[in-house]
Amino acid sequence: MRKKRITRRRIINTIKILILLLVILVISGILTLYISKRPLHQDESKTTELVQQYAKFSDIDDFRKVNVNQTYYSVSGKNSKNQDSYAIVSSNFKKIRVLKKSDGISEAKAKETALNAVSNSQVENSGLILFKNKPAWMISLKMQNGGYKYITINLKDGKVLQKLSV
Repeated sequence: MRKKRITRRRIINTIKILILLLVILVISGILTLYISKRPLHQDESKTTELVQQYAKFSDIDDFRKVNVNQTYYSVSGKNSKNQDSYAIVSSNFKKIRVLKKSDGISEAKAKETALNAVSNSQVENSGLILFKNKPAWMISLKMQNGGYKYITINLKDGKVLQKLSV
């Protein structure tokens, strides 16, 4: 009888320790995710604030970060004249380029162009950058063989400017 009680206590104590370890692992996982996303959230709030202040955007509906060779942040929303617009912000937050959406191709058209330029791929990400000081879409494609291609497409006319393979 006594041996059964001792065995039962050991089992209960082991279960308590396992539950405690599981709780610690879940909490540390959540903290790791929060800490890893914090810089992106800080960049988003700083970019949004700058675009609202200096480019006079009122209704920001999208934020993107593109990091190939150089980091660019882009937002879309309405400018001071209530026109749908894009703002491209440099990584050091010192340059802001504002463009009307109607002055260039749409994101959907850029994705279509990229998919036509590279077969057997799917779009992973897209965003606006300045390529040789001209606004361009940067589309990242995941290849079926596991590699990646980055297609740079001119925002104004939709022509492919550059293809990078990784």
